[in-house]
Amino acid sequence: MLSKDYIYYILHKIIMELSNKEKILIMNLRKNGREKIKSIAEKNNLPIATLAKLLIKMEKQGILKHKTKVSFDKLGFQVKMLIALKAQDYLRQKLQNYLLKNPNINNMYIINSDYDFCIEAIFKNHKDAKDFLENSDFTNLVLKKNVYDVIEVINDEKFLTDRDHFI
Repeated sequence: MLSKDYIYYILHKIIMELSNKEKILIMNLRKNGREKIKSIAEKNNLPIATLAKLLIKMEKQGILKHKTKVSFDKLGFQVKMLIALKAQDYLRQKLQNYLLKNPNINNMYIINSDYDFCIEAIFKNHKDAKDFLENSDFTNLVLKKNVYDVIEVINDEKFLTDRDHFI
């Protein structure tokens, strides 16, 4: 397992190796993924063609990806939970596969510490969440879990939206 210091070093090195134009492009698209290249170029006194080429290059490198953010609550999904999960070593892959197939799992991470996974799960209501957490297919795979109801999102997708983030 990689240490936090090593991961920070690598991320810092990658960020510092970005050109100023790449940083400007990332920062603006992180704030508003639908902003036009022309607008970003004009705001920053940069050639449109240069930014367009950078955008294509960074997309090909997998640095920039484009996804649509959905307001799940406006679609009737009122419950968001973060759940830390621990499985027996021999059941870890089975739990991972089970979670990957579950439609309520929005994000899933392998984590360290006392747990194997952290998942973000989205449900229409607390009954659906309770049914998920008490489902025997799930509980038979889980050794330990900590469940956190997300009450309010204070900050969402803020990283690399400001010049200070690139220092």
